[in-house]
Amino acid sequence: MPVQLAGAVLCGGTSERMGADKALMELEGEPMFVRAARTLGAVADPVVLARGPRELPNLGWPQIDDAAPDSGPLGGLIASLRWSPHELLAVVAADMPFISTGLFDELVEVWDGQDAVVPFNEDGTQPLHALYARSSLGHLERKLGSGRLSLRGAVEEMSVLMIDGRKHDRFGANVNRPEDLGLLDLRKHRARDL
Repeated sequence: MPVQLAGAVLCGGTSERMGADKALMELEGEPMFVRAARTLGAVADPVVLARGPRELPNLGWPQIDDAAPDSGPLGGLIASLRWSPHELLAVVAADMPFISTGLFDELVEVWDGQDAVVPFNEDGTQPLHALYARSSLGHLERKLGSGRLSLRGAVEEMSVLMIDGRKHDRFGANVNRPEDLGLLDLRKHRARDL
């Protein structure tokens, strides 16, 4: 039986460096959160939006609050795992324009009961483009309760399989500042594995 995979787009964050709400900024005529949810929907069903501190436009995806206010990606991930109807959850950040469905296929294929499967690239581990199992929830909730909100720190203390994702071009890239939008070459990326 094929593995059932839910998906979550983490849309929270204050977007301080960007100066505007990153999830709502447009790339090729669509908000970044829509681009992320649409792409993730190719490999995961259902997909939820962990909206952070605001309401997003209702475009058909369910929306949930983070597990606690001002808890960053950790709070969005916990809320998404609580919501998920499936054992496995594919997670991406809304500000990642190069989500790789091929990489998610690989993460599911190699998962063998670990709390998470996290890819790495030349920039290090990418816990915001990763696969989480329901078994990770207790550990993540304890981290949240302790006030230690670093998702990378939490991942380092779980049962995690790390895999090399470097063949999936730019999957971990995110948009943090207005100038980052101008550096995106989306046409070049379309010719590669999405």
